[in-house]
Amino acid sequence: MEIRLQFTVAEHGFDPDNGERYMDAFMATFPEGGPSISQNLRDGTLAITFALQAEGVNEAVTQAVEIFERGRDAVDLPPARVLDVEGSAVEAEDAEDARKLEPVGA
Repeated sequence: MEIRLQFTVAEHGFDPDNGERYMDAFMATFPEGGPSISQNLRDGTLAITFALQAEGVNEAVTQAVEIFERGRDAVDLPPARVLDVEGSAVEAEDAEDARKLEPVGA
């Protein structure tokens, strides 16, 4: 299954350059997760989103925490307080069972 996770941290979102710092760190440590960064300059939050493959929720949570900590440690900033963690799981369909798109007539 594919798991998509978002970790939201406090205070690092105030500085516009921190978004790039986090993106560089997560691209260096886990590029296969397709990391994306969003930040709120007003409230100072910064959110890191990435995806991973896992057999189940327990494995996904363990991997996600390790990936987040590696990326966070690669950012040249003091560790930020984690405010929120959100995740969603998407069951992958078998290729044989997947529907093929059919063209719609004009």
